[in-house]
Amino acid sequence: MQSQYVVTGKTYQFLASSRATVVGLNQETRLFTDRQDALVVAQADSKALVSAIKWAYAHPVQLQTVAENGRKLYERQFSSKQIAGDLRRLMSSKHIF
Repeated sequence: MQSQYVVTGKTYQFLASSRATVVGLNQETRLFTDRQDALVVAQADSKALVSAIKWAYAHPVQLQTVAENGRKLYERQFSSKQIAGDLRRLMSSKHIF
């Protein structure tokens, strides 16, 4: 299933905007840590989603920390600068250019 290998563009946008982000657990989202840099929920599990939303509502201070850590994760892993550096290293190691 393709849904097991996708992180949506909206996920990156929310992380870059320093907003607490809910992500569905799949093969690609395993780099997120629940309640540390995102709210990670099992896909197709409405109870897990409700639980995450209730936690967020009850813990506004911790939710802000999650948002800040999500932004840091974005900068380390997904920013244009990081991706460009990764591509540069890949291309130079493979002698593409």
